[in-house]
Amino acid sequence: MSFHSLANLNLSLDQLHYARYHLSNVHLTGNLKGALATAQLTSDNELLKMTADAEYNLAHSYPDGKVTVDVTQLDLYELGLMPKPMKRPLAFNLSGEARQNRVFTHFTAGDMKTESECPCRCISSDSSVYPFCRCVDEAGG
Repeated sequence: MSFHSLANLNLSLDQLHYARYHLSNVHLTGNLKGALATAQLTSDNELLKMTADAEYNLAHSYPDGKVTVDVTQLDLYELGLMPKPMKRPLAFNLSGEARQNRVFTHFTAGDMKTESECPCRCISSDSSVYPFCRCVDEAGG
């Protein structure tokens, strides 16, 4: 990959009707500048209100990126995943990072919060992340 690489993506979905789904106001932007790829996604319609940001550095032979997703409303009933409407809309935040020596995730939904961090040997020398991040501490335990 050349460090002089440049690319831009702008995609807008103004309105789409598919079966019983009505999507509108979905926007995706992406950029590649050198080895850094970034993307932003927004959705503002009755099925899904959310934003997402991501970046990934392509220059390294190991994972080096992060993602943040903020869902303020997800209508599982209208998507056909719930038998009746929920009393409150589903909302959650998700963030994650994969770096040379660790994988980190953070999830929040209502009063539920969960975090995980897998240091050191979760990422092998051949740059692949182990399935389910089987972490081993420095003492081998």
